[in-house]
Amino acid sequence: MAARQPLPIMAAITAPKGANEAVPGFIVPLSSGAEKSDLARPLARGTYGIASPDQKTVLRLTVVPTDEVGFDAAAVAQDRMADRLGQEDRARLAATWTLLQLQFESFDPALFPALSFFLQVAQRLTELTDGVLADPLSRRYLSASEIYHAPPPGLSLNMPDVIGIHVRPDGDRFALATAGMAKVSHPELDLPGVGAEHVELAELFLLGLAHGVWRGKPLELGALVGEAEGLFRLIPGGRDAGWWGKTVPYELTPENHSTAGGALEAWRNAAQS
Repeated sequence: MAARQPLPIMAAITAPKGANEAVPGFIVPLSSGAEKSDLARPLARGTYGIASPDQKTVLRLTVVPTDEVGFDAAAVAQDRMADRLGQEDRARLAATWTLLQLQFESFDPALFPALSFFLQVAQRLTELTDGVLADPLSRRYLSASEIYHAPPPGLSLNMPDVIGIHVRPDGDRFALATAGMAKVSHPELDLPGVGAEHVELAELFLLGLAHGVWRGKPLELGALVGEAEGLFRLIPGGRDAGWWGKTVPYELTPENHSTAGGALEAWRNAAQS
């Protein structure tokens, strides 16, 4: 969602050699009569093709003024998804003039290079437009600095770039839920009954499970996940209808401990030994 006018020139978004902080790649208007000189012109209403340097991944960028689609920026800024944004990003959200939608047309079979390219282009567009990225499947609005990060050593992807971990009250404790697993057609994960002192550990546990799924190892109901005595069983969830609606996530229930915190500590100890 772009707050700046005019929009950036095409050459500032992607360039064959990544010149001037552009993302390495190629961009062309998907309209008849397009010329090379168009690269020096600002984005305008219409569609564009964006390809990675090896052309294994192709994205489609659609640019639409907000007044053509009845977009109410002020109302969106008050949306529940915007609660996590700071005042500056809320102001940017409320000042949206243009919607830029990015989607895959084709992608590298290796997947992770395609995701990396997608996220870098999304980040660049958000930077150049003083905008905010909407990621409905992860229930988040993201500022430019939150969109893409190089993967940690030994990992294929920085999981917080593609899924959200949401913490909500659960009696006198907290429940943690993933949002974004639907991007790989997998149920979300829900971990209830977590004490405040174990929230960060629970986040790490869920991110680790999610990374395995994104690497092609889906989870199944009834399965045990974790390490040694730090095990959780996957059962049908969704008891919190206010959060899940009609969605049925996989709920994690401790197998060998009376509390989620006990199982998480056992998992951590086993992983560190």
